[in-house]
Amino acid sequence: MNKILTLLAAFLLLTACNSTTQSAVGEIDYFVGEAPNGVQNSALGQLCFVPSEKETTNAGEMFCFTNKDEALRLLGLENPENCDYYWHGVATVEFTDLSVTAASHAKGDACFEEGTCDFNTATFIKATTVSSGIKCENKRSDARTYTDPSGFSFEYPTGWTLESGTEVPTLLSTEGDRISFTKVSGDKVQDVDNKFGDVTYFFDEILNEWQVIWNTDSQPADQGAKTAVPSFYTETGLSVFAGIGRWKTDIVALSHDQFLLVNITGSGETADLDPLVKTIMTN
Repeated sequence: MNKILTLLAAFLLLTACNSTTQSAVGEIDYFVGEAPNGVQNSALGQLCFVPSEKETTNAGEMFCFTNKDEALRLLGLENPENCDYYWHGVATVEFTDLSVTAASHAKGDACFEEGTCDFNTATFIKATTVSSGIKCENKRSDARTYTDPSGFSFEYPTGWTLESGTEVPTLLSTEGDRISFTKVSGDKVQDVDNKFGDVTYFFDEILNEWQVIWNTDSQPADQGAKTAVPSFYTETGLSVFAGIGRWKTDIVALSHDQFLLVNITGSGETADLDPLVKTIMTN
């Protein structure tokens, strides 16, 4: 009898988690004091991973790491509690022992509002950063919010000016930079520069992933479409892709057929663009 019980316990353990080492691309987050949206309010104080849109790992849903302290050490994160918002970055993560016990959630579920959603767990092995960096995000207590009638919004510093009388929303920063927002509808989005060429993004429904076609001197269009890896994600998980040209442009995929091109011109400094783009969300 004891042998049967032992075998049964081993079987239940194997079916409750996947002990195979796995790898996936997505956003790794440490929710310190305030989560960016209701989905993640249930994960405060945890180190979690949100698979990118093309990933099928954990059905594309967030899961959290059981060995948080070890993972933070391996990631080289110092004093994460100093982040009063959350800490994050886009990375390729290796992990094992992914559980399969948590129920699937949809964003309208009551547990998101109540902060009671449960998530699957895994053991962190390592991460390779594929974005500009994993860093601390702080609250923007002095930020203003702009809501566009076409269905998106963003936050911007109080010292900046929202220019009136323009065809598209335009911000003037305290440094004299000009940030403009252009909404594009259709099954693809293209950014064009007369000197550097163009780049086109679209979502392939068959491959279930974003694709990119570059048309530049170094990457002619006849090379065909390739898998598009987001430069980073907004706070609500929208994919952001790189534009083309002398002046930095971020391309936000609001959906598979709605896009937002956000361009900065002026001083040549572009550091203000990405933090602002991260606040963009659909209404």
